[in-house]
This record gives sequence, structure tokens and C-alpha cells, in this order.
Amino acid sequence: MKVDSETLFTFIEGQRLSIILFFFICGTCFGSFLNCVALRVAREEDWIRKRSYCPSCSHALGFLDLIPILSWLFLKGKCRYCGSRIPLRYPLSELFMGVIFVLTYLKTTPDFSSMISHLFLFSLFFCLSLIDSDTYTIPDVFIVLGILNRIVLAVFQRDLQTDLNDLIGAFLIALGIYVAAYLTERISGRECMGGGDIKLIFVVCLYTGFYNGILVLFLSSILGLLTVMMSGKRKIPFGPCICLAAAAVILYGDQMIHLLNYPL
Repeated sequence: MKVDSETLFTFIEGQRLSIILFFFICGTCFGSFLNCVALRVAREEDWIRKRSYCPSCSHALGFLDLIPILSWLFLKGKCRYCGSRIPLRYPLSELFMGVIFVLTYLKTTPDFSSMISHLFLFSLFFCLSLIDSDTYTIPDVFIVLGILNRIVLAVFQRDLQTDLNDLIGAFLIALGIYVAAYLTERISGRECMGGGDIKLIFVVCLYTGFYNGILVLFLSSILGLLTVMMSGKRKIPFGPCICLAAAAVILYGDQMIHLLNYPL
């Protein structure tokens, strides 16, 4: 039986709350999985075949130990087997990705190609942010996957002019940052931005374009300054700041620009 798009979207709207719950649950599951991947990558462990385990007692975790958010609450933040504290990072990561999945669904429906592309991109952002926080490095595989994801999105959108403009904007912003970072390093003798951060900004601007890319730089710089002030450290991982700013601009960039242009 053939179902037209209008009927499909009418059905989706009628099941909106159920679908939102579905996306939230999927997001928490992805958050749990990506958190595990990030920790395994940071420790140079096998994240594909090795079972989840308690980092304190190394006991393999069962199904009831791995339910996103709920397991942490039911276990009162402690390991079932050794009683050690389970870091708050786990439930917060799961909750954060649950919210991101819901916001992405709400902002991209009914453009399913953009929805899938953005969910994949935000998952990449989340995982590389955790890895950067632990190791101060951004693996190149995330840069490659981000570029490939943008190419796939371009194939579905078939908007050559927009794709070309975004590519030029990304190149100009990344080149400008590279030159500025190089000159600053030569003058001060200290590294001000890593190569991974510059490559990440290039990937981000492939999705945002030139003007929204400038907004990402502005927001990420503010987040970076706030992180320095709150942590008291002179060196911080800048990847998470870029990713959080990029996600906000990709989802709400137009509204942000409208507010900036709104007369006081």
C-alpha cells in the first residue's frame, strides 16, 4: 500500500511525544556507548570486542548495570560488585546525548537526511570531545568521518551552490586561523592552538558556512575563556568548546543571528 508523505507526517505529528521519548532513549544509549568508546580509545584498549567492565574491580558488567541513567540511579552511583563510586560523567553524558537527539529531531523534522547527518555529526562531536578532554588530542579519523558525512549530505541535498560556498568559507576560516596561530606561535614561542583544533574548525564550517562559522569561533572562544577561568588552568582542551558552539549554531544559528541583529 502506497503512503504519501502528507499522511506520513500527519501520523508522525500524532505520535510526537512517543517519538520524542524514542529519540531521547536512543540518545542516552548512544551517549553510554560513545562514552565507553572514548574511554577505551584514551586508554588504547579494544572498544569493539571487549565487554564493558568496572574500571575499579574489572568485573564484567551485566545488562542491569548498563541501562542508561537508570542503572546509575538504582545503584546510587556505586558499582554493584565492589562498591566504588561511578563517576558522574556517565549519567551526565547519557542525559546530554538524550537531549541532543531530541533537539535535533525537533529542529530537522521532516528533513530526514539532515536529521541523520546531524545526529551522526553530533555523535562524532561528543566522542571526540571526550577524547580531547582526556588526552588533549583529536584523532584524525573523526575529521575524516566528519568530511565524509558532509559529502553524503551534499549528495542528498543536491544544492551545489550552497555546498561550494560552505567549502570556500571553511577553507578561508581555517586558513585564517592557521596563519594567525602560526604567527602567534612564532612571536610568543608557545603553541596557541593545536592542529587538530584547526582541522576540526574546518569540518565545522563545512556545515555552518562562513558567517555562522564566525559565530562558532566567537562562541567557542567565550566557552574557552569561561573554562580557563573556572578550571584555573592555562591549557585546556579546546575541542569540546568548538563542538558545543558548533552544535548550538547548527541547531539555532539563525535565531542567534536574528537576536544579534535585533535593535535594542
